[in-house]
Amino acid sequence: MDLTYPIILLFVLILSPLVLTLAGKQDSKTKRSLKIGFFILLLLELTSGFFNWESFSGTGQSGFALAFTYSSSFLGLFFVIILIQIILLFISKRTAHLTAVVLNFINTVVFFVGALLVSEAIGKQIVSFWNIAAIFAVLIGNVVGLVWLNKDKVDT
Repeated sequence: MDLTYPIILLFVLILSPLVLTLAGKQDSKTKRSLKIGFFILLLLELTSGFFNWESFSGTGQSGFALAFTYSSSFLGLFFVIILIQIILLFISKRTAHLTAVVLNFINTVVFFVGALLVSEAIGKQIVSFWNIAAIFAVLIGNVVGLVWLNKDKVDT
């Protein structure tokens, strides 16, 4: 019995209330933790590129190998955008941080288009633990990024 999808669902159900709780907090310690979390998600996306993206079982090409082999697939752009985001996080300007979060949303589309184009070129859908981890990191990063940059205006 394959437990992959129930495990993913359980992870999302556990993570969702935590993110919503953090969204209500505006203190600097929480914001710093969210920035670190966003950074860790970017590192997970980048690291996943070193592992098999082609299939769950057996051997397959890594995300980076697929990006180089199928250069017109946009997967290379996916990894370049991650590097740009990481660089932007080290700039202490809100505009840089906002740009990093916006790029994360763009990277969501780039990932899906890239995966579809590679799947079309190979003739089978590329699905593995590592590319699923990458897309979940991107999607969770979208939420974490929005929560991190959220600024409530308190009326007094």
